[in-house]
Order: sequence, then C-alpha cells, then structure tokens
Amino acid sequence: MFIKKHFSHLSVFTMIFMFCSNAQAETHQDKIQVKVFIAAMFEIGENSGDKAGEFQHWYNQYFTDSKPIKVEGAHSPVYCNSEGVCGSVLGMGKVGSSASMQAITLSPKFDFSKSYFVLSGVAGTPPSKGTIGDVSWASWLVDYDLGHRWKAEEGEKGAHTFYTPQRL
Repeated sequence: MFIKKHFSHLSVFTMIFMFCSNAQAETHQDKIQVKVFIAAMFEIGENSGDKAGEFQHWYNQYFTDSKPIKVEGAHSPVYCNSEGVCGSVLGMGKVGSSASMQAITLSPKFDFSKSYFVLSGVAGTPPSKGTIGDVSWASWLVDYDLGHRWKAEEGEKGAHTFYTPQRL
C-alpha cells in the first residue's frame, strides 16, 4: 500500500515535470526575434479597409499576412512579419499604452534584446506653427491624459473647450 501510494505520487510528479520542461523548451525555441517594433496608440476602426487611425497604414504595409498574437495584458494583439517587424495598437493615454507595452516586452513570446522601437502618435498643432502632415520631434510632452481641447469657435456655442471622454 505504501509503495503503491508513493509510486502514484511519483508518477504524477514526473508527468508534471515533463510537461513543464517541454513547455519551457518550446517557449524558448518559439521566441520571435523582434528587429523593429511599431507602437501605435489607437486605431479608429479595423486595421484595414476603413478610415485609417495611427496603425492602419503600418498594418497595410507590413502585417496583412500576419496572424494576431494575443498577449495577456495588452490592449490589442501583436502582429509580426517574417522579417522580424512587429507592431500593435497599445491603447490611448500614458497608463493604457505603458501597460500594454510592458505586457508585450515582458512576454516570453518575443525577444526584444536587439530591437528598435517606433512610436506613432498624433497630436495637434496651431496652423501658425505647422500644417497637416507635418512631422515634429518633441523635446517636451504636454500631458492632458485622455482629455481633448479645441478652439472655442470650433465647438458648440457655450460648450467647454476641454473634456475627458466618459467611455473609459
């Protein structure tokens, strides 16, 4: 009885150990070596075929044949092509985007040890300082979290010119 009981425990332990060892070996071998990671903050609708947000043009250029890779804790799936270019929509705001970025970079699915990062974000500029399509390199960041601001004459008469979306 004693030997039979311990033998069954030993068998279960051996099977669990073999399963864990194989899972770790597969995870290590299956890591995607990321050369470039493209991080966008939002997409208006779908990744392709509708009005483009920050990610759609990247998706159409690099990821149309890629399968989505779900990462626990990330806002959206990660897409990677065969050349090691990967990208994802991280979510808006500093908290959402940084939480997604952390989940992705800590995921055992990817190797970021030799990666470049491209962050794609949209911001407004007054017409006296720039035009549509201008590219700006920021020295400082103005942080309104997820609030939005516009000129008084662009909104409804008497309405606030700053608001924070309530859908969060």
